[in-house]
Amino acid sequence: MPLVAALIAAILAIPAYLINARINRNETLLAKRREVFATYVTAVQFNMIGQREPAIYQEAYANIFIYGTDDVIRAVSAFHEQMADKVGQIDGTRAADAYAHMVLTMRADCFASSKLSLPELKTLLPFKYQ
Repeated sequence: MPLVAALIAAILAIPAYLINARINRNETLLAKRREVFATYVTAVQFNMIGQREPAIYQEAYANIFIYGTDDVIRAVSAFHEQMADKVGQIDGTRAADAYAHMVLTMRADCFASSKLSLPELKTLLPFKYQ
């Protein structure tokens, strides 16, 4: 009888272990996404203030394609396209729109809910596009 009880306990423990392992993987991936997104946004901000570090930016940009969801990859690519090789030719309104959309998409990917709208976020940006 103790052997049967041990066998039943072991069988019931397997689904609990699998569920817990999946939760841990999801939490680890979410933490990595947050880190990658923060690194990318920081690299963008350094570029905006003239402290360009192309290697750091390119690594952060490449990591978006590994860890970002489809929506984040699209939003970051749209922002990157607005900014790439356009020094002195940047349309400030379009760049701000693309940046704000990118940040909202990242936030949607990393947080359960956010009440920020695109127009509100644009007014809160940490820098202005010229």
